[in-house]
Amino acid sequence: MYPGTARGKTGEAAVGSHEGIAAVVNDFDRVKSVIGAQAAARLEELLRRFAGAPAAERDTIAGTINAFMQAALPLTDPVYAAFSLKRLDADSGGRAPAVAAVRARFGLPAPTSPKERILRAELTSAFTLRDRGADPEQPDLIRLYRADGSMSLPDFQFDELDRPREVVLSVNRVLDAEHDPWAVADWWLSRNVWLGDSPAKLLGSVADDKLLAAAAVAVEG
Repeated sequence: MYPGTARGKTGEAAVGSHEGIAAVVNDFDRVKSVIGAQAAARLEELLRRFAGAPAAERDTIAGTINAFMQAALPLTDPVYAAFSLKRLDADSGGRAPAVAAVRARFGLPAPTSPKERILRAELTSAFTLRDRGADPEQPDLIRLYRADGSMSLPDFQFDELDRPREVVLSVNRVLDAEHDPWAVADWWLSRNVWLGDSPAKLLGSVADDKLLAAAAVAVEG
């Protein structure tokens, strides 16, 4: 979690941040002139990160933008007032318009669905794994079933000898891959705000306990 930010998917401060994001994007050119070039570059970086982040991480990034903008803007600025809102609730519609506004402002494409992204990753069929001497039925592996009944497993779960990685099994157990394999695959393949990249890409380059800690944070919400 970023220092000085609000956390939580439905917290009032986080929702207020989304309202402020929509306001700052709609008045972006004026805001840039108020806060200066260096702060404007940082703001754009945060907004792009916000628009491209998985939905579960957007409130945390929105909280960072909230704190940044309240420090950068004069108290009398109309956009400052939008970031200061505390009374909005999750049904206000503030989230989706904020994401759409940022994407439109910077010409960002709409993201693919998590399932589409997962199916573009490196996957191996259960049949192929068995043929290579691996056990696709081992507990705590992510097993993805398609509409035709076939099963595939993400390759990052296995080492070069087709042995399941112990840290992957441990993380999958924490995230409950048995009951929600698509969501757990999405966690592994999506950029993680605490780790700085997707956990799957970081296997072998970051400590196992750091991956486990990131998984625990995801479970805690």
